[in-house]
Amino acid sequence: MSQNVSHVKYNLLNLPDSVIFADGNVLSFVYMADGRRVGTDRPADKDL
Repeated sequence: MSQNVSHVKYNLLNLPDSVIFADGNVLSFVYMADGRRVGTDRPADKDL
């Protein structure tokens, strides 16, 4: 289930802010002030 997760960073509301994978990919989350997730930012593939 971990899918090679290297590190998880949390924001002030204790919600995951970014997930860093062992291969260097980063998944970032965007939240409203009340904690509702409104988006996910995933950079394009580095190999392309």
